[in-house]
Amino acid sequence: MTRVCCICKKVEHAGNWGYPDSKSGVERFSHGYCPACFSRVMREIDSFIVSRHPLVVHGRGEIYCHHPLLAAAK
Repeated sequence: MTRVCCICKKVEHAGNWGYPDSKSGVERFSHGYCPACFSRVMREIDSFIVSRHPLVVHGRGEIYCHHPLLAAAK
């Protein structure tokens, strides 16, 4: 099965990601993320979470989290 990046459309060949030269005749594909797109998407998700649920530092240096699931994980 050939893996194809769902963002940049690069194809994995033996652990290396690149653009295909031509149609290889492979009929089975699996979509995922190449390492570069995966890193970029994870940074975007992290930024989104932080922007929606910021941590607040109070005067005594205590950190409070407004997100109930993150606050419960302490």
